[in-house]
Amino acid sequence: MKRMHQNSAARARKFTAAALTVSAAALALTACDPTGEEKKTSSTSYEITEKATALEVTSKGGNITVATTDGTAVKVTETLRYTDGKPKTSHSATGGTVDLTDGGCDSGDCSVDYRLEIPRSLTVTAETAGGDVKGEGLAAEITAKSAGGDISLAFAARPERVLADTAGGNVEVKVPGGTYAVTAETAGGERKVGVTHDKSARNVITARSEGGDVTVTAT
Repeated sequence: MKRMHQNSAARARKFTAAALTVSAAALALTACDPTGEEKKTSSTSYEITEKATALEVTSKGGNITVATTDGTAVKVTETLRYTDGKPKTSHSATGGTVDLTDGGCDSGDCSVDYRLEIPRSLTVTAETAGGDVKGEGLAAEITAKSAGGDISLAFAARPERVLADTAGGNVEVKVPGGTYAVTAETAGGERKVGVTHDKSARNVITARSEGGDVTVTAT
């Protein structure tokens, strides 16, 4: 069953009319999760055109995927999955920071996946309570955290600072060649560092996992 859905921003007053363009509504589908409950899916896409220097996104358990573009807008696709109550999401742009938040649901099982296309210069903070974090073509500073999923970050330009931290998944960071101050730690997996390490280097990479593999390599 298909139906159109327009996401409503809880803090829409923070946007100017020109700053936010909602570009697509939603497709609702049904499926079954492993417990046998019927699970619905809906997807919403929109653009935030207000000038920004940073992005902060928080998901209660979904995946976060970040890709960079030559554009100036932040393009967002939210995919909502739920068995009962639909998860509540909000987005705002204040003081140069774009804030995307998964507010969870009142009942049942739910999650929100975020697919983001951002300007290359934006710094990113991406946190999820259990999903994966993936970044492609990155160029700026990023903090990526998961309570249990994998983190995979690939950079097209040398980042000044990277923090990738997961409670149980694998961590993979790929950066252009050069010298970095690298901290790579795992409590149970394998550790591999394939870049030149100098603790006094300006470019800093911190990669940690409480149980998975940790890999830092040059592209």
